[in-house]
Amino acid sequence: MSSSESKAKKAATLAKYEADAAKLLTTNRQKRKQSRKQAFANARKYEKEYATKNKQEARLVRQARDLGNFYVPETARLMCVIRIRGINDMHPKSRKILQLLRLRQINNLVFIKLTKATMNMVRKVEPYVAYGYPTLKTVRELIYKRGHGKVAKQRVPLTDNSIIEKALGQYGIICMEDLIHEIYTTGDRFKEAANFLWPMKLSNLRGGMTDKGTHFVEGGESGNREQYINSMITRMNGSVSGSSGSAVWNEIHDHIPEVEQPAKKQKTADAPKPKPKPAKATTLTRPEKKQPVKNNTYDRAKIEPVMELHPEHVAAMAPRSEAQKEKDQEAAHKGEMGERLKAAGAQVGALTVSLMWHNKNDLDLHCESATGSHIFYGKRTGTCTGLLDVDANAKKKECTLLPIENILWHNPPKGHYRFWVEAVDMDRSDGATPFSVRMTKNGKSTDKDFADIEEDDELNIFEFDL
Repeated sequence: MSSSESKAKKAATLAKYEADAAKLLTTNRQKRKQSRKQAFANARKYEKEYATKNKQEARLVRQARDLGNFYVPETARLMCVIRIRGINDMHPKSRKILQLLRLRQINNLVFIKLTKATMNMVRKVEPYVAYGYPTLKTVRELIYKRGHGKVAKQRVPLTDNSIIEKALGQYGIICMEDLIHEIYTTGDRFKEAANFLWPMKLSNLRGGMTDKGTHFVEGGESGNREQYINSMITRMNGSVSGSSGSAVWNEIHDHIPEVEQPAKKQKTADAPKPKPKPAKATTLTRPEKKQPVKNNTYDRAKIEPVMELHPEHVAAMAPRSEAQKEKDQEAAHKGEMGERLKAAGAQVGALTVSLMWHNKNDLDLHCESATGSHIFYGKRTGTCTGLLDVDANAKKKECTLLPIENILWHNPPKGHYRFWVEAVDMDRSDGATPFSVRMTKNGKSTDKDFADIEEDDELNIFEFDL
């Protein structure tokens, strides 16, 4: 084949590819235009349906009042459940029910179809949740602001109708208004729509909670709030309209008749002038509390690692010389991880394990040591003489883009060790969260890199015997 024939064949192939791409672009454009048109039509239809229902209910209320009867509204079919307590002193059956309801974290919210079975499940975990019957406004604000979908087992924000159409288009749900209508009316495809929605992560209750362990009717927070769940969600969702911390009281106060106050006597021109108030006595001011020392937003332990082992434990390594300590420090302080360890003031021991990642999400380093002690952010030291001396991104307001965590032993006991990484809060930064770990002992370091970790996952990183 000559060069001219090859060029002609190549040009024909490129022209075919360009024609196919242009055809595909036109087809996708027409499809998106049709989808938008259908979405607007569905939204108008739903608004008309909601308005008709509200007018019908108002007419029935007036009719019952005119006849001297009472109007009993329709029984709620949708319930939203918010988890408000942790797992302390929780029965295994209650924990399993919360897992089935997908309420794995505090301040998580899910929509549930109100049936006898679901009501029995919620009542068994009533001390740990607050639930009630949301309005259309509440459902719409939650899905528009906090809505995330489950796409390929990933938590994806609902920023485009195409995400909903790809996942639920086979059920006739192609846009946000379709999804809101299916959830609010508990339609035939409620199960698929609710499972597609990722459990919503709300903020802490604005104004604080009174008593999580007491029922709502007794002045607490847990249990069935019925329609008053809407004001609670407004305070946790941070809506534009907003409300103060006394939103529940204001809503109840609207139904209490006002008592007329006696009219105040008007002051006359001859009324004596009020006497000036005596000057306030000077009071001693209390000195400010000393704040814990923070180094570049890293949380350093206030205790020092224990050097001597318990008599029942056997040391796995001989005492280190000064030269050996320098070798361990040199091995641990290599590269970017070493620079972060120095900046955080982390120590290097005979056995050191460090964790590094690159965003504001919260990862936690755990260790099950030779003595059975569990060292992590909740218990930073144990009977094994180990210590978690640096913890990062524990608080949302004190996050860093250069996080590092570090566990060390100056005199590790003999036995089996297991290290793992837990993903605690992965909602602070978008995209993947790659991380690296390093184990330093005997003057040498071993590094491992991981591409990503999902929320609530636990990945083993090191497991060995000393």
